[in-house]
Amino acid sequence: MQPTFYIRLTNESSTSTTVSTLHVTEEGAQARSTETPFSDLAAAASGCRIIVIVPATELLLMSTTVPSRNRQKILSAVPYILEEQLASDVEQLHFVIDTPDAAGQVTTLVVEHQKMKSWLNLLRMHGVEPHAIVADLCCLPQSDMAQWTLLLEGDTVLVSTGINQGFAVDRDNLLLILRSALQAQEGAADRPQQLRLITAGSDDEEPLIEAPGEFDLVISREDGIEDTLLLLAQGLDEKRTLNLLQGQYSRRDQMGKLLRPWRATAVMLALLMLLSGGTTVADYFRLNDEKAALKGHIEQTYLATCPGAKRIVNPEAQMKQCLKKLRGGGGGNGGDELLVMLSSVGDALKATAGLQLQRLSYRNGQLDIALAISDIQGLDKLKQRIIRDAALQVEILSATSRNSRIEARLQLKGKGA
Repeated sequence: MQPTFYIRLTNESSTSTTVSTLHVTEEGAQARSTETPFSDLAAAASGCRIIVIVPATELLLMSTTVPSRNRQKILSAVPYILEEQLASDVEQLHFVIDTPDAAGQVTTLVVEHQKMKSWLNLLRMHGVEPHAIVADLCCLPQSDMAQWTLLLEGDTVLVSTGINQGFAVDRDNLLLILRSALQAQEGAADRPQQLRLITAGSDDEEPLIEAPGEFDLVISREDGIEDTLLLLAQGLDEKRTLNLLQGQYSRRDQMGKLLRPWRATAVMLALLMLLSGGTTVADYFRLNDEKAALKGHIEQTYLATCPGAKRIVNPEAQMKQCLKKLRGGGGGNGGDELLVMLSSVGDALKATAGLQLQRLSYRNGQLDIALAISDIQGLDKLKQRIIRDAALQVEILSATSRNSRIEARLQLKGKGA
């Protein structure tokens, strides 16, 4: 169970420096409520589920019948059904509805948007984001008996006539309003049989000596309750009590408002990630193709260098073995002659523009080179350069024009050969 932190706001909270709070641990242990400075609220509530209790004198609890079971339709209809009973325009009011009962009766809690914003601004200014905001009237303890519960605190009396039902009245008008409410319940199946009267603090004034004479009611009294917030926290049933954080004030809706400006950015980020992922996949397949092409080129080079090879397992190792055989062919120093000859012609080959080496073959002191070159003049210049710089004999065995290039075979050997 997550620890819970209760905050009770009163009509004087906006001008006060402290607020009444109560911390309930994960095990459900409850201490006495304390007065906490607003500046310490965020630290005190850290890691807790935050429930804010607000005064019922700032809102209305009403009831009406709506011929529908669809919650959205009920929420749309209720403001206009109750409009004539309200002093303010419905656009200025926040409506919270309960689940309709079997008769289609819908309990509705009404509060001004300005008051909701005032409470939320006060809390957020001190680093507090509530999980629920409930009316103190709705937190009064309930009973399985046909009972109304009254809480007398200061000049105000909260009268709970059931779950999410009741009214707030000043002390002087209590008997008048109570008599009217009891008369309205005359003959009803849920007519109260008992009044539970709870008096907060030490109050010498007798709040209610006896019930109105025309009603057969039993009065149970609990005087001198010192910790009202603890009483309200114990009486709160979160599953049934109306939470003011609905509609535009719900945490989900508030989160949506915070995220809405970032939606375009999030979409762009998602597209970039998708594009980046696609590019990565494309690069992977491209590099795989290049790897396969390179492997094929290595194998072709190996086969060209070692014509007798048939089976390729490890081109690198097989190439080394082939070179060892070449070094051993055509005399004891055949390998050295090959290396000297390759070293001699390397610069000439590298310096020739447009030259593509196709195949090399060495045997008995002779080096055969198959190549492709831009034109016949370039081939002749290559021959002359090898003769001049490498001091080798050069014979052009063949020269064929193909695809606007000259494919030729040269045979090189030492001048003494």
